[in-house]
Amino acid sequence: MQTIGSYAFLVGVLLALVVGFFGGFGIGQEIILLTLGVLGLIVGLVNITEKEIVPFLVAAIAINVSLGSLSTVITNVLGIIPTFAGLAAGIVTALGYLMVFVSPAAAVVAVIAIWNMSKDQ
Repeated sequence: MQTIGSYAFLVGVLLALVVGFFGGFGIGQEIILLTLGVLGLIVGLVNITEKEIVPFLVAAIAINVSLGSLSTVITNVLGIIPTFAGLAAGIVTALGYLMVFVSPAAAVVAVIAIWNMSKDQ
């Protein structure tokens, strides 16, 4: 199962970056979002051990907050330069897809953490 989770992580990150920069290759955005969401769920269910819950959740919060802010910076800095507008759009799209991938994993791990805390009482 660990191998499946590792591949799901790798595929999710690569898919988010490739599709963000180069487009969906004729695949609808709904399919891309669904695929990233399912891969994120798999990562959250399979890859994260009980010992890794807190570091993973901290990292997931940090990456979602920082990617959201970074998207704004890129849009307002690179996006206003006509030569770099396409690059800025690709980066912002890729960062958005990374957030779509990480968020379901974080949600699953957060529910597992809450479950673990509630059963200890």
